[in-house]
Amino acid sequence: MSILSTKNLNIGYDSIIVRDINIDISEGEIAVLIGPNGAGKTTLLKTVSGLISSVSGSIFLNDKDFSDISFSEKSRLIATVLTEKTGANYTCEEMISLGRYPYTNSFGSLSSEDKEIVNEAMMLTDTLDLADKSFLKISDGQKQRVLLARAICQRPKLLILDEPTSFLDVKYKLEFLKTLKELSRTLGFSVLMSLHELDMAKQISDKLICIKDDRIDKIGSADDIFKDGYIKDLFGIYSGDFDEKTGLGIIWHTN
Repeated sequence: MSILSTKNLNIGYDSIIVRDINIDISEGEIAVLIGPNGAGKTTLLKTVSGLISSVSGSIFLNDKDFSDISFSEKSRLIATVLTEKTGANYTCEEMISLGRYPYTNSFGSLSSEDKEIVNEAMMLTDTLDLADKSFLKISDGQKQRVLLARAICQRPKLLILDEPTSFLDVKYKLEFLKTLKELSRTLGFSVLMSLHELDMAKQISDKLICIKDDRIDKIGSADDIFKDGYIKDLFGIYSGDFDEKTGLGIIWHTN
């Protein structure tokens, strides 16, 4: 079953940044956007999450036209973890609980079921020990786990993440992506995210979506993408090399 699909989608602000986007993400699938900086990855994520409007074309969520889905239903179907930093002085438990507000009454009160779901999300993301700590005073790695817990509290069909590992050291990158993949498989939600770390994108993705020069340049599995020098061409790598087996860049040494 298709969770997210687009048809001839054009995205941008004052002008089109990426045009004629036709993608399809299936239930339980992890799709990763890769491409040069400024290619439009974040704009695409914001557009399909409903944060900004498309220029033209169509988006389908759960086989329904995006324009026909109410705000409350979108809030239940899609959870987002973007790079913007929050200034709200919540405890971590309060931050995670925000994921349940699409389901609460007009007063925003959490039911006993909501509280159970919050607790389960904290257990799954190993954030129980952070419950009473200020979200603003924990490490970046801990913040990402808290935001992941908030997202899965929504019980979404689709989780959208924009470069979730950018500010993490390698230990927390690996822990976060391992947890994300396990939860996607266990809870059955699909993932659309952007990643800079090509070696990790290669390992975690079911599908890679490559953006270059205002278009979707190629879509395929890691085996399809990481071959025949394609990554070097996608990123315009001329002052080094790229190992397609490991997904790592290689620095040329001069004597």
